[in-house]
Amino acid sequence: MALWEHLRFLLQLLAHEHDITETVLARKDRQNFEVVMRCCSSKTRAGMRKLREAGKSDDTQGTEAWLETIWMYLLAFFGRKVSNADRVRLL
Repeated sequence: MALWEHLRFLLQLLAHEHDITETVLARKDRQNFEVVMRCCSSKTRAGMRKLREAGKSDDTQGTEAWLETIWMYLLAFFGRKVSNADRVRLL
């Protein structure tokens, strides 16, 4: 299951090991591209993995998969250094 609360839990436990902030989690503007980029960044995804591996959180695999999928779509459509073959593979 993918839950926004997993990101909130990450913010509380690992304060400096990710790219999210409290204003990102507030989601006042749901079309804000920066929020998506921060939530799906490699630092945030690594923090989620770290929480799961340390046993500090319940099952976060759904949230990790969701963040990874969104990141692949972002790379496929907006990546500047991604080749056409890699774009097809990402989609």
